Amino acid sequence: VVEEGEYLGVVQRSRLDGLLSTQYGYSLYIRKQAREVATRDALVLAPNVPIDAAARLLLEPGREGRLCEPIVVAEDRKPLGIVPLASLLDYLANVKAEVLRLTNPLTGLPGNHLINRALTNFLARGQPFSFAYIDLNRFKAFNDRFGFQRGDEVIRFLADVLREVEAVIPEAFVGHVGGDDFVALLPQEFADRFADLVFARFRAERRLFLQGIAGRKAGTPDEELLTLSVVLVHCLDPLRGDPLMLSEAAALLKKRAKERPSDVYLAATASEVFSSQTSEGRTEKG
Repeated sequence: VVEEGEYLGVVQRSRLDGLLSTQYGYSLYIRKQAREVATRDALVLAPNVPIDAAARLLLEPGREGRLCEPIVVAEDRKPLGIVPLASLLDYLANVKAEVLRLTNPLTGLPGNHLINRALTNFLARGQPFSFAYIDLNRFKAFNDRFGFQRGDEVIRFLADVLREVEAVIPEAFVGHVGGDDFVALLPQEFADRFADLVFARFRAERRLFLQGIAGRKAGTPDEELLTLSVVLVHCLDPLRGDPLMLSEAAALLKKRAKERPSDVYLAATASEVFSSQTSEGRTEKG
């Protein structure tokens, strides 16, 4: 229901049927104006409100008995349309199914398809960025010693660390390739800060995590049980960059990092990696 182009309320079929179906309802309401029978407190949202935010607003206290009402979409009080609850739920179900299909089932982080999409987007922006590869050293040995369930716990533990860091690095993206292999994409100027935060959070929680492992040998240094490699390949000219080249450079740098017995951070450009000049362009953090 509108007046001079502005939204006043919405008339629902169920409400209208209820009013007219009573004993004197037809006589009482048949000549009334639409504004008199319209619901005026339906949820009205701007067109740019995210779907998940709309769903949360529907579940706010006091709206439990009004879930059958549609959402009115209006801009500057000018109605654009309505969103029935059934349509909203159907959309959310489809989105959830798509998210589950594209994320890693163990950690819930974006999987390979979303990683490739994010990498393409970073390259298209034309701004320098860093491609990070993060994984656990000697994970197979850890898994063989403590079992796959402990191994899964370690992977989820590392995923939580990366989520925490992702949340404080502007424009960062973290994905889970599989197993104990993770990747991150972030603006190049935040590369060192990203690595520092990852190691700080990992080391802060590592000892507590290891103390919870039954059968740990007394006196075994933490770094012999659970250590981390972080390598970053800097892409300084993204418009001329190539996803395969960055992935290959990161794999080569990761291989060099694996030669170290403790936590290690290596960083270089792709050209430095391929020309074996990483000693000039890398940073190491023990």
